[in-house]
Amino acid sequence: MVINLSCAILTGASLFETVLLIVSANFPDRIEWSLQIEHRKMGHWWVIYALGSLLCTCSENVVWKALCVFSLGCLIHILCDFLTPYGIPGVDPEKRHSIQLYTTGSITENLLAIIVLITSVILNGKRWLIQIIA
Repeated sequence: MVINLSCAILTGASLFETVLLIVSANFPDRIEWSLQIEHRKMGHWWVIYALGSLLCTCSENVVWKALCVFSLGCLIHILCDFLTPYGIPGVDPEKRHSIQLYTTGSITENLLAIIVLITSVILNGKRWLIQIIA
């Protein structure tokens, strides 16, 4: 969720886009839990969200744009999961891939998230906040 907020700040996302990015931050986990699917399987298959993002960029319709931002938020979540030992499905949803940079909930993960957030605030926080308030 912190990484998604950081991305919103860095990209100068609108308030609506920021909310979508934050809400989508846990969607892959929630959809698997709701459908009782094995964790980090189809709900974490990045191909679904990448296609959703690409298809939605072809339209100026606000609903399609919202779906695009939501899909991007899910992709950010999946990218962060890719950095853990458990990994995520690759092109083949049955085979996992991982970089193994940190474990979920570890001090390393939390420090990395804080560093990314602080960096995004330093680089674009003031402009993003003024845009959100205006």
